[in-house]
Amino acid sequence: MPDIWSEGRFEGLVARGNFEISLSWNESVVSNINIKSCVGGPCVIKYQDKQFELDTRSGMSYTLDDIRRMTLTDEVEDFIVSKDLELQWKQVEGCRYRIERACDDASKYTMVIDQFEGNKYQDGDINFDDHHVVSYKITAIKDGYLDSKGSSYVLNHATFLEEERHRINVGLKKWVY
Repeated sequence: MPDIWSEGRFEGLVARGNFEISLSWNESVVSNINIKSCVGGPCVIKYQDKQFELDTRSGMSYTLDDIRRMTLTDEVEDFIVSKDLELQWKQVEGCRYRIERACDDASKYTMVIDQFEGNKYQDGDINFDDHHVVSYKITAIKDGYLDSKGSSYVLNHATFLEEERHRINVGLKKWVY
């Protein structure tokens, strides 16, 4: 914004994806963004070096306050998934988590749970044996906003076969020596 516009606001700007935007700023810094989703779907917000993604629903409004405090970490750390579909990760104080899943040839993730508290989640909604590939994505949420770009973990049956073969080979080598 030009220096002479150190504070101000606008309403009703229609952005790509059919989102109606209202925005205010103070001391040349964005202080509030209101986004009304006219058709639903993902809304990507870019501000300085930050990028946030909201999964919106048609007709709903979303408000982002104090955007300066929002920061995105690169990923959720130490994210692993066992073959019985137990997800684990390193807990970050003050964060909740969004867990998404894609099975087999799905082109998009679907929401499993949002605003989950803790660092372990057991996915009891599907059976791994019924699928060739299961992928999970976990994103940290802090103060109601996405706090990470998300981490992914892909499971397929070959992964566990290779692990078992490796264990057998290592075991045999140790036994032979």
